[in-house]
Amino acid sequence: MQVSEDLVVEGGRSLRITDLSCELARRGHTVTVISGPKVDAPISRRLTESGVKLYAFEASGDRPCFRVENPDFAGYVAAALAEIAPDVCHTHGYGDLWATARTTVPYVVSVRVQTGWAKAEREQTFLRLLKGAVQVISHGRNVTEDLIALGLAPER
Repeated sequence: MQVSEDLVVEGGRSLRITDLSCELARRGHTVTVISGPKVDAPISRRLTESGVKLYAFEASGDRPCFRVENPDFAGYVAAALAEIAPDVCHTHGYGDLWATARTTVPYVVSVRVQTGWAKAEREQTFLRLLKGAVQVISHGRNVTEDLIALGLAPER
């Protein structure tokens, strides 16, 4: 199970999620992607042609799920996870981490940049969410150093 706030062609995260999901499906794994409302057609087509099930949340109002605590998106993620019952979730951004951590499904989180969580009011929430993860995947020495400075144990 992959959870992402959006899947847009321009985004490096979107391409990593798509590549990983398609490869896991090719190797015989059952893969589902939960996304926010922005899913570009080429990505959607590639995922579905590879046998990946795609759930796309339809945002209402003016509150996006990207990089924020969105209760509507969290509810959508929780309902989808309850229906699918995955072994593990892989989250890729602050908003989808926040939504997934509110469920009982074990989760892994990839942290690539200091976006979304690097605000004083979110640091302690982000640290708590990271500490709840089965594994934290840091992409780069600078990100690792920032996470340790935030209070995440180096062995995580």
